[in-house]
Amino acid sequence: MANFMIDPNLDGNLVVYAQQTQLPEIVYFQFGQFHKPLRVISSPLLNQGEIIIPRRITPDISLPNLEYETRLAGKNLFLGPVIGIMVAAKHYRQPELIASRLIYYSQDKGLIYLFGEEQIDKTRQLIVGKFYNPRTSEFEEGLLPYPNIIYLRTNPQPKIYRHLVEHLGSANIYNYPFRSNKWTFWSYASTDSLVSKHLPETRKFTVPTVRKMLAKYDSVYLKPILLSRGRGIYRLSKVRSGFKLENSHGTVWRVKSRVELNRLLRGKIKRKYIAQAEAPFAFNGQKVDFRIYLHKNRDQIWQRKYIDTRIARQKSIITNRRNRQYALPGDLGLRQIYGLDEQTIGDKFTEITDLSIRAVKTLEAAGHSLGDIAVDFILDKDLHPWLLEAQPDYLADKFTPDRVYMRRIVQPGALDYARGLWEQMTRSGV
Repeated sequence: MANFMIDPNLDGNLVVYAQQTQLPEIVYFQFGQFHKPLRVISSPLLNQGEIIIPRRITPDISLPNLEYETRLAGKNLFLGPVIGIMVAAKHYRQPELIASRLIYYSQDKGLIYLFGEEQIDKTRQLIVGKFYNPRTSEFEEGLLPYPNIIYLRTNPQPKIYRHLVEHLGSANIYNYPFRSNKWTFWSYASTDSLVSKHLPETRKFTVPTVRKMLAKYDSVYLKPILLSRGRGIYRLSKVRSGFKLENSHGTVWRVKSRVELNRLLRGKIKRKYIAQAEAPFAFNGQKVDFRIYLHKNRDQIWQRKYIDTRIARQKSIITNRRNRQYALPGDLGLRQIYGLDEQTIGDKFTEITDLSIRAVKTLEAAGHSLGDIAVDFILDKDLHPWLLEAQPDYLADKFTPDRVYMRRIVQPGALDYARGLWEQMTRSGV
């Protein structure tokens, strides 16, 4: 690593090193996906390890005046890291909503910027992005190169995703939500013999399949494969008079016969769904589930960041924010609801963490690039964990006003994995 300075007056085709530094005549400068050869000149005014880099590297791109890391690998001179966070339009307009992800910027350095689909210039391979300036703690807009790594916080259109993969590689774009839907999670996680013991029976929805599942279970959840935030979820249960179907808004339909049930389901289920056996547990008549947040660190090792307990409103079939009465830290929930002591809570957290990581690794083994994910689970009355789904696009940003732990624990460090990928790139000289 070298000490560098950015010179606004230096020719954009030159780089200046200390006179005593042994270097080739040409180095290949890499800043994000932008790269160009720079002619090396020496200066007696610089100390060993110091370099001067031009600010304007093309007619379109000027280096933002930030703190960077510089790495020389062979003939490659890297400046970075350059990390793009792809966000929805709302977060591009209001970047302060994700600023908590940059709490550690002062020790990590680099160019970190937000962008959306509308900000991508595919022809010139440039992005109009909002980058974080630690000197002002504000976001500033600039014309920037494609980044080294992209952390997805939104669902890009498949054609946009394919374009970015073409230029960055799929491994350097992580948390693509379209890949990790409810069905793919169950399909891959069930291939692990240990994890499969902690998965509720799950099938692709058809009316005959649901009827067979109702012969085995008292209640079944019907979930759209791709939608999130509790949208489109139904709970179907057997009752004395026949069958009861409930949605997440509290609407209830009752039918007496299988013929009526068939008609009702065919009328309600219009998209691709799964049918999942309910793993029942209630506290004071309220549905309870949990969420574990996992991050990969710079060494690409999964770590638990937090577990929370989520208690639904009375009669609600789901615990998402709109239907939730309150949330608790995970340990407090296990103590208050299940009456567990500290040792048992610690053991249960370790079990759930190991189990969740094993499940997520089945997705990675299938080619999914992941670095930050939440796994929803239920503990039944016997404390047996049941993994429900994995969410790479969990909406933590939306919860920051009333869930302080998101700002202080979950979101900081969310870019550690991206930085680790950049360090790996620069070591290999790619």
